[in-house]
Amino acid sequence: MKFGHRLKTIRTAKNIEPIVMADMLSISESTYRRYERDQSEPTLSILYRMAEIFDVNVADLLGDKIEISLTRLERNEPK
Repeated sequence: MKFGHRLKTIRTAKNIEPIVMADMLSISESTYRRYERDQSEPTLSILYRMAEIFDVNVADLLGDKIEISLTRLERNEPK
């Protein structure tokens, strides 16, 4: 799922209108709508503010899932 679609899905689930979201971010509604249409990308500060407003992690907004699995940790220590 692309960022814009994810953004719109979360916004609608939270019952926030685009104009209200834009106002909360201190940007124009047209700028916000460009994010939802994947025509523009938000700055990092706007992205963090979106996550705060939606009460999600930035990774949730971006759709990044980072899984690190360490099955064995070895350290080289002098004997």
